[in-house]
Order: sequence, then structure tokens, then C-alpha cells
Amino acid sequence: MPRDIRSRQPHALLERRSVSSLMERPLVCVRPTETVEDTLAYFIDHHLHAAPVVDVGMHLVGFVSLSDLVSRQEAVVNDVMCRLVISLRSSASVTMAAALMAYEGLRQLPIVDVDNRVVGMLSALDVLRWLAQQDGYCLPSYTQRDLSR
Repeated sequence: MPRDIRSRQPHALLERRSVSSLMERPLVCVRPTETVEDTLAYFIDHHLHAAPVVDVGMHLVGFVSLSDLVSRQEAVVNDVMCRLVISLRSSASVTMAAALMAYEGLRQLPIVDVDNRVVGMLSALDVLRWLAQQDGYCLPSYTQRDLSR
């Protein structure tokens, strides 16, 4: 006899876990007045692919990717950044972030507080690593500093 689906316990992965527990910190942000040349050099030196663009109060005003910077090196970040930015609040669930990233085709997602100040970044790799860890397939992530001890 088939089991009643309503009697099943929800999988542990579906519990409400906020993105704030997975997002990357410390956060690298870019100011709109920085030159594209300097920002591109910083991205290359630090192996970055994208970063939120913030004002002096850390409010999200745009998003810039490596491909944006490569296309126009004679400008400032304000000239090449994307002004329409998809972001999530830090209280949002990991499953909501995963659904949004999949639907919009995003690799990285700025995480903001209630005042739209950037507090972190969530990458698709962060979500995948967390998912694998939940089922025991992945060791916890280590920083380069941890490995050098």
C-alpha cells in the first residue's frame, strides 16, 4: 500500500536556514567613482569575478562583473556597472536564494540588510558546498590561513 505523502517528515535540508550563515565575509565592495583600470587590476590580483557597488554608507547602488570591466577600461565603475541589481535580505532562506539564483542564472548574489546596506555576498558555490556538507559529501571549507598552520 502506498505511503501517505502527508505523513512524511520534511527533509532536514528544507529547514529554514538563512543566507547570512553562508555568505562570504569579509566583503569586497567597489565605489562608483573608482576607475575601471584600478578595479580591473584589483579583481585580477584577488581572483574576483564580480562585486557589489556601494555608496559611502555601504548602500547597494550597482553591481559590476569582470566582463563589464574588460569591455571599457577608460571609464569609471559608475559608467559600466549594472544599476538594476537583484539582491536578497540576510534573513532570506538558502532555498529561496538557490531558487532565485537558478531562475535568474546568477552566480553571485549581494546580501543586504533592511536598509539596503551590503552585508555579504552569496555564491552558487557557497550554496552547493552547504548542500553537499548536509549529506556528508564535503569537508567544511577552509581558508588559506587555516591550511598554512
